[in-house]
Amino acid sequence: MGQLEPRTGERISERIQAVLVNEACSLLEEGSLDETAIDTALKLGLNFPYGPFEAAQRIGYEKLRMILRDCAEKAKPHLKARYEINPLLRERH
Repeated sequence: MGQLEPRTGERISERIQAVLVNEACSLLEEGSLDETAIDTALKLGLNFPYGPFEAAQRIGYEKLRMILRDCAEKAKPHLKARYEINPLLRERH
């Protein structure tokens, strides 16, 4: 099996991270967890090198929103809701 080109792999990684940050904002919105707890859970529970909010700081919130909008545009109609930007993510800088 061939390897992905670096740019393709990077785009896939950023898309996954954008969806994770969006979902993490949904958890944050529920009010039972804070950013640190969510980041720690993904790092310890899934062995991620950094949590979703740490990833957001690295990538940038505007770029994450751009990625989600692009995914929504390209998604099949029944999958578009998956990429709807969480209100907390909309207001982050």
